[in-house]
Amino acid sequence: MSGGYILDKNLLEKRLEELAVTPYTGEICHGAMCYCPACPEAGEYLCVICNRTSEHIHGEFFLKQLIRSREIVNDLKSQGYDVNLDEREFCRYCNVNVIDYEPKPYLNIRFDKNDKYHTSKVGLHNLKLLHAFLTGGDHILGAYDDTVTLHESIDILSNMTGLCVEMADQWLHKIRMGNDPKYDRVKWRTSDDFFEDINDDDE
Repeated sequence: MSGGYILDKNLLEKRLEELAVTPYTGEICHGAMCYCPACPEAGEYLCVICNRTSEHIHGEFFLKQLIRSREIVNDLKSQGYDVNLDEREFCRYCNVNVIDYEPKPYLNIRFDKNDKYHTSKVGLHNLKLLHAFLTGGDHILGAYDDTVTLHESIDILSNMTGLCVEMADQWLHKIRMGNDPKYDRVKWRTSDDFFEDINDDDE
């Protein structure tokens, strides 16, 4: 399927199914093998809901990721996607969740105005995967310039979009367990689950 924005839900489901069975054939970059992370400084978040400020220890890095995440979502909005970020986890006044270390936004997305929003907890890495999927790409560059293919990210894309949940379950089952019949009845997840971003070391 050629590149470009795909607004039709049925076409997106077909594309996800095709990606699941089509190995990536482009160039693979393994990226940096080692790095020395800098200690991030404190950062202040200005809440878009209550307009009050929250300070996060070591939060400068996370807030930079949030700004980039907004840019991705705004680009998708400009192309016609019904998508938004819920940032209240960053606000000490609006947040209702227990945050161990790093706050993250929730992504709300739907492909029909009559549907409910599908919600998932996301980070920058996974939003990059979503953007590539919705724009016809087949890979992204990860945190250390390594190639991350959509073919190996079917479960993440399904988690964020709510598309092809049963197919993604079967794909994930095969990836983890192969064809061993004793695991045939394993159910990895349900359509109502929330999913954490599993690979969010980025920029």
